Amino acid sequence: MKTSSIKQPILELFLKGPGTRLQVWERDTSVCDWERFKRVTSALRFDGFLETIPQSESPGNPIVRLTAKGRKSVSVETNNQSKN
Repeated sequence: MKTSSIKQPILELFLKGPGTRLQVWERDTSVCDWERFKRVTSALRFDGFLETIPQSESPGNPIVRLTAKGRKSVSVETNNQSKN
């Protein structure tokens, strides 16, 4: 699966709420393998769709969540799919 086509399903995993990358990936491991998930989420953070929330208790495992841009992207795509 191309990276561009995997971005939307990964963003949709974040609709259930924030979590560490591993927690979010474990919501549906069939979307892609762990290595690809890490690469794509890094790209999505760089592009402004995801953001990390620093955690003082677990600095090595930051919480990741959708940004406003990410939520908008997911809702637009979900609306487009429901129209088809």
